[in-house]
Amino acid sequence: MNILITSAGRRVSLLQAFQKELKKITPDGKVYAADANPILSAACRVSDDFFMVPRLDDESYVSTLIENCKQRNIGLVVPTIDHELMLLAENKERFLENGITVLVSKPDFVKKCRNKKVTHEYFESMGVSVAKEFKKDDYQLPLFIKPIDGVAFPKNRTA
Repeated sequence: MNILITSAGRRVSLLQAFQKELKKITPDGKVYAADANPILSAACRVSDDFFMVPRLDDESYVSTLIENCKQRNIGLVVPTIDHELMLLAENKERFLENGITVLVSKPDFVKKCRNKKVTHEYFESMGVSVAKEFKKDDYQLPLFIKPIDGVAFPKNRTA
């Protein structure tokens, strides 16, 4: 079995960790990387091989991933950025139909985790310790601030 790391970017350590562990169970196994701009991706440079994918907002993104996985005997897809999780979760069955497992939760859980306030409430309801949450007009410094719906770059940024 081969593995694919999507939106590989600078995730060199992650890719190398998968390479190291895969060799223990499948010496001939390969860890591939995919990125919208592989020429600028450090992880693509250290992967066993890589390929270019369209941007996440391109309607051919999922079919391109599936076709490349089939061509390279990739059985496991490891997504690395928040923005691709919902798309992959919604298409998980398409991947499975082609013998490919995507490491992603169900769409309802991904949606829950996309909003930090909803995630906070969910974990509290499950008895999981969470960081103290402050209102924007009642807080104490020092303070760590994150947008409510993802990472700290604009929503229209894609892999």
